[in-house]
Amino acid sequence: MNYSTPGPGTLPHLATELLKLRTGIDMVHIPYAGAAPAAHALVGRVVDVGTMSITVAMPQIKAGTLKGLAVTGAERWPDLPDVPTVEEAGVPSSVSETWQGVLVPAGTPKEVIDRLAKALIEIAGRADVRDRLRTAGFAANGRGPDAFAKRIAEDVPKWKEVIEKARISVK
Repeated sequence: MNYSTPGPGTLPHLATELLKLRTGIDMVHIPYAGAAPAAHALVGRVVDVGTMSITVAMPQIKAGTLKGLAVTGAERWPDLPDVPTVEEAGVPSSVSETWQGVLVPAGTPKEVIDRLAKALIEIAGRADVRDRLRTAGFAANGRGPDAFAKRIAEDVPKWKEVIEKARISVK
């Protein structure tokens, strides 16, 4: 089998390599120059499987031109409730989520960090913000600096392992 992604080193590429490592499935990566060409290759049956963002996949799934097998996040996507997570589909330790974070320079006083975090968590909790982010393919879940630091501490070694074992390079 072969699989399309929007390009080498993208989260869809890494997520599929993680899936390959966890399952032993042998697939060949076919990188494309962006999400639209990668999805087009799948719709046109040029590739067997595709990994792409929810914003690219969802219209195709809803139109019936693609079938969603699994989402790579920790939770099902609200607009695709019948598509299981990869872990629900039987592949443990396979969560791959895009995240965005707000960072400050090292040495920023704790009271400044706490004030900024409180404001950002309040904004992320607003229904209008959550809806707009979901439309763009993001789930707002502002959890604060400690949870963010934990996320980074977990993701860096996970992706380092995937990159090394899959022999992914920038060359």
